[in-house]
Amino acid sequence: MVKLDDAVVVRYKDKGTGKEFEILADPDLVVRFRQDDDKMDPFSVVAVREIFRDARKGDRAAEADLKQVFETEDPAEIIRIILKDGEYHPTAEQKRAMLEQIRKQVVSEIARNAVDPRTGIPHTPDRISSAMKQAKVRVDFRSASEQVSDIVHALLPLIPLKFGKSLLEVFIPMAYASQAYGRLRSLVTVKKEQWQADGLLLKVEVPSGMKVQLVDTINGLTHGEAEINEIKVANDNQGG
Repeated sequence: MVKLDDAVVVRYKDKGTGKEFEILADPDLVVRFRQDDDKMDPFSVVAVREIFRDARKGDRAAEADLKQVFETEDPAEIIRIILKDGEYHPTAEQKRAMLEQIRKQVVSEIARNAVDPRTGIPHTPDRISSAMKQAKVRVDFRSASEQVSDIVHALLPLIPLKFGKSLLEVFIPMAYASQAYGRLRSLVTVKKEQWQADGLLLKVEVPSGMKVQLVDTINGLTHGEAEINEIKVANDNQGG
């Protein structure tokens, strides 16, 4: 738990009533919580398990106000809402770390979903990062998915990119079917499945940039005994 002297104020203002509420939280954990709030205990982020009207003065919020605005008296749920939707001012170091994390997410999303149309092979994250530097692309505090389209447009003069999804038909022998099925469901979208006497027949949809990796994974799970056929490729856009 963060010390009070190191905590930052996270402030939540209700638009309907105009009432404000504050909590004292670990500045680094606020960032982590907003990225992965469903896996973190909100109490682990705060310095004290209290909701304030004015945190620096130690003026606690009235229970009636909390219930009116948040429609609950559960402090964990109220703190969760404030952490997720409240306003706080990160340090310069935190801002740099946040932007670097977003940049890595952008690179990962492009690498997962796009290929070089000349070879059908995805560009490496290092190649994409290098092109972003060459194009003088900068990310901002929007989510990675909101920025990918503009960044790809800036990269196209430097590296060819084709976005799309591949539909694969995969037959897995029965000896490997159960284990492989669980693994594949965590990686791709299973469009159709058919259990047969001698194995499992699947139709799966995968982003173009992950196709080679998926084929390698399937071959590893089945010792190369699976049958894999590409049915079609749906292209979103292309450059180069």
